[in-house]
Amino acid sequence: MKGCVARLFCSLFFLVPLPCHGRVLTYTRMVGQEKLLTTIQLEETAQGFTLTRQNAQEICKVVADPSGDTQRWEYANPGLKLKLSAVRQGSAIAIAGEIEGKPIQKQVQMEGAPWYQELGFSAKRFVLSSADSMTFFMIHPLKQSAHKMKLRKIGRTVVTVQGKTVESVELKVNMDSFLLSLAWSAHQWHRLLDGLFIKYRGDSLKLGAPDTIVEISSGL
Repeated sequence: MKGCVARLFCSLFFLVPLPCHGRVLTYTRMVGQEKLLTTIQLEETAQGFTLTRQNAQEICKVVADPSGDTQRWEYANPGLKLKLSAVRQGSAIAIAGEIEGKPIQKQVQMEGAPWYQELGFSAKRFVLSSADSMTFFMIHPLKQSAHKMKLRKIGRTVVTVQGKTVESVELKVNMDSFLLSLAWSAHQWHRLLDGLFIKYRGDSLKLGAPDTIVEISSGL
């Protein structure tokens, strides 16, 4: 176990932008007047997908199996002095890294549901399936804790992005807890044709603060 964690920790220092392979998408995030551009490099194979996401604040890499279940996640945020690497080990996730120079080493449990660290892309199979709802886990980078979430289909709709109308499937995301689900929710839209993630709207957790809007800006 210690050797595995040591290898994870060492890998953090190699989390750097990769050469361009596969599909490249860009998304624009708006919070009020604050704008952030994110580039995503996506490689899809019969074994699953590898995704690298990068913007001015952070960079992360996710490796997932064909179902979208995350098998490995690497994350770095220089502003927060945070570096993490996590790998699935059965129903447990081994996490290693450092925050503000202090080492992190822990395990979290994720029994009974998949790990969707990049929900927009891991949810593709669910979008294209006949299922109406599902639960999944996501790891909070700052707390290194696992949170169980619920994903539910709202229905089909038409969304306008990049000046184009796109037939889409609308999803609603909540915490998998009645009380917590009342405090926060988000909606996201996926292209009906192939499940491509095209838009997200998340409620603000602060009273009176603007919502977070994410839209695809190239690669549609």
